[in-house]
Amino acid sequence: MTVATAKGNNLVTCENEINDYLRKNMATTEILKNASDLRKWDQYMMNAFYKYCLEKFVLPKVDLNTSQLQLIGPLEEVEKAKQKYKIMCEILKYKSLIPNPPPVAPRSSTKRTNQLNSINNNNYNIAFIYCPQDQMICHQLATTLINEGYSLCQSSPGQSLSQLIIDKSDLMLIYLSENYSQDPCCMADVNYAKSIRKKIIPIAGRTNNSSNTEESSWLSSMTNAQLSYDLLHTEIEMEFADDFDLEYDRLLAILVS
Repeated sequence: MTVATAKGNNLVTCENEINDYLRKNMATTEILKNASDLRKWDQYMMNAFYKYCLEKFVLPKVDLNTSQLQLIGPLEEVEKAKQKYKIMCEILKYKSLIPNPPPVAPRSSTKRTNQLNSINNNNYNIAFIYCPQDQMICHQLATTLINEGYSLCQSSPGQSLSQLIIDKSDLMLIYLSENYSQDPCCMADVNYAKSIRKKIIPIAGRTNNSSNTEESSWLSSMTNAQLSYDLLHTEIEMEFADDFDLEYDRLLAILVS
């Protein structure tokens, strides 16, 4: 394919647009061999994986006799389905170490069957800290975690969590954003958690702004990454921007490990 433009500086933009279109729409076939973990999946896990694939316009074909998984669909979505498969296998591996774990159920808008043993409701398993401006974005994640069986203590607008709650939590989950770094209550919570060496998991996502563009989303992502380095000296492993289901599984794999 030959691309010509009136202005030389438009050439790179055109090439990027074409490559992005091909990545999202060009069909491909990927075969994962030695997918022996599929034999350990129950029907709930299989249904959840099929549902995810079909929502991404990816056709999965499982051959248990040869332990092969074939994925057919758009290049970018097939790659996500591969990641989904690998993460689900990782979760299953950790889950198998839990005595008598309940079955895995597919996620939905209603309450899920727990993937983990139930948590003692008298303990705060996770302290989830975010600033008021990000409350709408964090609501879905908080609801899913609660439905998963975790005890969750969330921050309240204009208030810090008590040090006792942070002490009792197994870990702290924080939603990093520019708003977070400017909120004194959020900063007080994370600084206390750092002082007692509490495990902190940073996550990020798109700013809740209807005028978001690809450029502003990229700048927001870079800002969040820099905040994570400056505040926690670590990378952000999860960004709840485009694919909630896949990113949530990444988080779940960390929680069960």
